[in-house]
Amino acid sequence: DPAFAAYVATELARRALAPGSLVLELTQGPRPVDDPAVLPQLLRLRDAGVELSLDGYGTGPPPGDQWQNLPLIEV
Repeated sequence: DPAFAAYVATELARRALAPGSLVLELTQGPRPVDDPAVLPQLLRLRDAGVELSLDGYGTGPPPGDQWQNLPLIEV
């Protein structure tokens, strides 16, 4: 959804929560980063202060270049 990052930022502000208090976990498969609209949304979230984590690492197919380019704080 192209409005996802804006929605998250709006909801955080509405609830008076610091963006850094939210960690969104991405799952390894199926790979959402194959959609070219996903990376810009993740970058917007990261730039807003939301942290991104990769969950289930090693449980699915090995990560490709797309995973390496994501703005993750942890795996």
